[in-house]
This record gives sequence, structure tokens and C-alpha cells, in this order.
Amino acid sequence: MPYYKWCGVNLLGHQVRGRLFAQSVEKLDDQLFKRKIALLVSRPAYSWHFFARVRVGDKIAIFRQLFVLVTAGVLLPEALAIVAEQTQHAALEEVMYTSALCVQEGEAFSVVAHRYPTLNDSLMVQLLTVGEQSGTLPIALEAIVAYLQAKQDFHTQMNAALFMPVVTLVFFIIVVSLIFTFIIPRFADMFASLGQQLPPLTKTMMGVSDFVLSWSFAWVVLGIVCALTVLIMLKKTERGTFLWQNTVLHLPCIGNLVACQVWGYFFESVGLLLAGGMQLVPALEAVQGTVSHHIFYETISGVIESVKQGNTFSYALQVVDDKVVSADIVSIVRIGQEVGALDTMLKQVAVIYHNKVKKTVSFFTMIIQPLLIVILGLLILLLIVALYTPILNMSYAI
Repeated sequence: MPYYKWCGVNLLGHQVRGRLFAQSVEKLDDQLFKRKIALLVSRPAYSWHFFARVRVGDKIAIFRQLFVLVTAGVLLPEALAIVAEQTQHAALEEVMYTSALCVQEGEAFSVVAHRYPTLNDSLMVQLLTVGEQSGTLPIALEAIVAYLQAKQDFHTQMNAALFMPVVTLVFFIIVVSLIFTFIIPRFADMFASLGQQLPPLTKTMMGVSDFVLSWSFAWVVLGIVCALTVLIMLKKTERGTFLWQNTVLHLPCIGNLVACQVWGYFFESVGLLLAGGMQLVPALEAVQGTVSHHIFYETISGVIESVKQGNTFSYALQVVDDKVVSADIVSIVRIGQEVGALDTMLKQVAVIYHNKVKKTVSFFTMIIQPLLIVILGLLILLLIVALYTPILNMSYAI
């Protein structure tokens, strides 16, 4: 699809320039006219939108507008074209225009959406498929908005909870670097000029400072960077990913945190698909495709096989570790099956898991920040004792 570099004049008579996606020069002229700009000249340009990051907020805005337009009775191709005109994101603008053309030519929106994994994950594609097949596309779009909103809220809360510990850690590293790089060497020069016998603690602090300022420390840092680079490259391999995920899963507290996060999204996604009209087994298989964690992928495979054999969903969940999917969770799922409200109960289960994750993260952030401050305080105390003890000894000797 074409992009154009253009030059025009606004209402104030000022010349403005830019880059814009449009189906043709005439469409470009129409878009600029709506922005109160008169087109003077234009020429085709290469698109660099693949560098642009598609944020969850951008996706929410796109699908919320689609939901409003489709609910109001606007035909889907026209709704996609309207959304394309309103968005300011180059990549999404092209995707929406292309989708509008494909849908107008008779393709299903879910089929077109499957071609753009940057915008639509497999769960969103499944929701669109269910909505189109059951004639409830507005409900599917609303479910997608709810799914994306929950995802954004979770990440926002996690970022807000981790902000202060990260700032504290950075401040801690800066202060420690300044102490060992600038302060201790000054005192070391002073003590060396006096030729006084230094206490062991003072010698240790100065030894650490000498090491930080030496090439040996630079080689250690380089070695750590190289080791991390190798680990990152290995993590991208299938075997490395499996080992990394297995290691993280067995870490105290962190493993439980990861498990709660994965199962929270699992139950929430299955509930959304069931609410959209999909059957249980296809819904489980669709959600399984969105799980990137190998261990949980295999566990969900066991759940699916058990359901295919005729067991209830609550019974199939018993194959999962009871520390992750506890008896009370299974009971809630069983009640949902019995009263015919499994989708609603699964959403409630997802809320339970999300709350567990939030509490765990809050606990870590509550502990990490004071711990870093205490360590920094102890380091400063050691510095004061190590540097001022020789000075006090000198004053007593005088």
C-alpha cells in the first residue's frame, strides 16, 4: 500500500510537510483537506512503519472504535476505512485500509486479521471467528476490547509497582559507584601521605576501591556482559527457552508468580471464548496456542485430552499441580458447570489469579525498596567507620 511525502499549506498560510498513507493521491488530498491543509505537491515514499511499535493502547483504540461503529450499524468495510482515517499510527492505518479492501472483496475479517499477528494474537482471531460465525461480531469486538484493557491494566499496575524499586536500585548503584570511584581514593591518597598504619576495615575498603578502578574490574564487567549475551542467545533456542522457563518456574515465590500469571490469562481467555459462543474443547485449543511457556503448554494438553475423553473441565483440572490450581478453584469451575455459567465463573477465577499476582508483586516491591535503602545505609556506615577511624586515631595520637 502506498505512502506519500507531501507538502501543503494550512489555514494560516504556513507551509507544512509530512508523510502519510493513502490509497491514492485523491485520497491523500481528501485526508489533508479534513485536516485543514491544502495539498501542493506529493510523491510516493517508502514506508518505515515496521520500526513503529504497536502498543496495547493503540489496539484498544482501534477495536473500541470498530465496536462503536459496528454496533451503530455501520458496515464492517466502511467501519474499517473510517478507523484507518482516524488513526495516527502508520502501521495500523495501512492494516485497517488493507483489511477494509479485503473485507469489501468478500474475505472474512478473521481471515484477514490472521495475516497481521502484530495487531491480532491468536485469541483475538478466534474471538473474531466466533463473532462472524455466530453473527455476534459486536459482542466479539467488545470482548476483544475487554481482553486488551485487562492486559493493559495489568502491565500498568506492574510497571507502577516496580517503578520505585528500579529508581532506588539505580540510585544505589550510582551512589556506590561514586563512593568507590571518587571518595575512597581521595582518602587513600591522604592516608598514604601520612604513612599511618590503617585498620583492616579501611584497608579492605581501599582494596575494593582499587579493584573497581583497575582493568581487572573492567574485564570482569566485560565477562559478565559476554555471559549475559550468550545466555540471551541460548534463551532464543528451543532447548534454551525450555531450560530457562523450567529454572524460573522452580525459583521460590517467582515460580508461583509466573504460574498464577499464566493460569490467570488462561482462565480469562477461555471464559471470553465461551462467552462468545465457542465450545469448550475448541476454546481450550485456541487458548493453548497463545501459551508460550512449554511446561504449561504440556499441562494444558493434558487437560484438553481429559476433556476430549468425556471428563468435565473441573475433573480435567485435577491433573494440574494443586499448589497452582487449588481445590477451591476447581470447586468454582464445578459450580460454573452445574449452573451453566462456566464463562462467568472462569472470569471470576481469572480475577483471583490476577489478585494473587498483584499481591505478590506488591510484597516484593514493599521488601526490595527498604532492603536496598538498608544496604545503602550500611555501606555508608561502613565507609564512615573505615575512613574516620584512622582520622580519630591520628587526633588521639596528637
